[in-house]
Order: sequence, then structure tokens, then C-alpha cells
Amino acid sequence: MRKPLAIFLLFPFLLACQNTAGDVPATDLSKPYWIYRNGDLFAADFDNDALSDLTNQDDASSLLTEMKNGTSATFMKTSDTCHACEAFSPTLRKFLKATYADVTIWKALDTNFLENRGALMNYYESLPATDEHPFLQNTPTWYSGSSTKCSLTNWGATSYSDLWKNFFKENTLLPIYRFSHYGAWEKAIAENDVLLYYYDRNDETSLTFYCDTLLPLAKASKKVTYLADVSRMSEEEKPKFQTNFGSQGVVLSYQGKSYSVTSDEAKAVVTQYYA
Repeated sequence: MRKPLAIFLLFPFLLACQNTAGDVPATDLSKPYWIYRNGDLFAADFDNDALSDLTNQDDASSLLTEMKNGTSATFMKTSDTCHACEAFSPTLRKFLKATYADVTIWKALDTNFLENRGALMNYYESLPATDEHPFLQNTPTWYSGSSTKCSLTNWGATSYSDLWKNFFKENTLLPIYRFSHYGAWEKAIAENDVLLYYYDRNDETSLTFYCDTLLPLAKASKKVTYLADVSRMSEEEKPKFQTNFGSQGVVLSYQGKSYSVTSDEAKAVVTQYYA
């Protein structure tokens, strides 16, 4: 009888070990950082694509705009000449494959890196920095930020399980995917029946509906949302995405039907979808 009892007592421990880097945790809005997912990863080759194709290179101004609009951002500094970055790359690729986290990467020698770093330093009253670890100085170093605070997400941990624990300690992933490449979008919408939104933060109508109506419901729901993110698209990609939304001014689509966000019908569709 001792052997079965021992196995029974060990079982919860074994489950706990498995869950340290297993299924992506459910969205938890009690955590300080609410992170988008990268829809372009639906068409990614995680083993062979460049890291720049598995992440985004949004500037600090774009990140701060998203933070002020009600979400968060997670960003890191790397370097092409950093041996630690090279060693960390397989772990990062594995993490992105498991989570589709929308991660911003800046390289130390990027022409706009100092500008991005300066913008964040000017914005935050308090930064996660010490003499030993200045803000966005070491590589690879990973942070997360919201409109009110910024925290160090990962530094020094190279194992997958440690990265997993460090990331999900303060970050949660929203069920909202941002797309800028039509090939990934086409694959995703063929496989999933979800609400589609043509998100243009430079268009007042699109941004207002998103921030005031769609986002508050979407981030608290288990339902998935796909954003055709105009801010990240090339001019060549934009007309491809527009085919899913009809004429200009129609920015919401569900089950093959498009709606103008200025209509009461669009609000009703969104409310019913996330109910």
C-alpha cells in the first residue's frame, strides 16, 4: 500500500511542475499588464524566421499610445553582438510559439533606439532601474509597461520555465490578436469564426468605437477578437485587408456581414458577441 500512497501524494506536485510552462493562463485583469497577441504568428516559421518577423518593432510613441488607450506593452532590448541574446533566442522562439505574445524588440544599434528609450524615461516618473541594471541598458533585457507603471519582466533567466514564470507573474495575455500581414489573417479567419475589426488608431471614429465600446468588452471576455491593425500594415497590405470589411467607413465584420461603427447595429453585434 505504501507505493500507491507515495504516488498519490506526489501527484499534485507533478501537476504543479507541469503547469509552470504548460497551457497559457486564462486572462487575469487583476495583473498590471494586459498584453495583446501577435496574429501574424499564425503564419510563422518559429524555427527559421528572423526574430524581427516573430515580434514587432513599434516605436515608443506607438507603445505609449496603446497604453493610454487601455492596454499595455511588453518590450525588450537585444543586440546582434550579444552572446547572451543568441543563447536566449531559442527560449524566446519557444515562448512566442506557445503564447503568440505581441513582443516589441529594439536592437541596441537601431537608429531610433535612444529616442525610444528617452521617450519612456521621460514618460515614467519611476523606472525599474538600479546602478547595476540601468533602464534598457543591458541585453537581453525585457520590460512591461502600462499607462501608470513599468516593470522588469525578465533579466538573466534563460530557461523556458523561468521565463514563463517571470512573464506571467505580472503579465496576462488578452484574447485580442493584432494582424498586419494578410497571409496570416487569411489563414486565421479561415480556421476561426470570430469578430473582426479594422483598427485604425489614426482614425477618430475607429479609435473611439474601439476604446469606448469594443475594448472594454473584449479584454474581459473569453471570446477572441482579430484586429486588422492599420498602424502596422504596409501600403500594399491595406487593400487586401479592406476586402473583408466592405466600403470605407465599415470597420466591423462578423460572420461575413459588415457594419458601420456609427450605427446602433454595430454596438448590438459587439454586445451580443461578448455576452
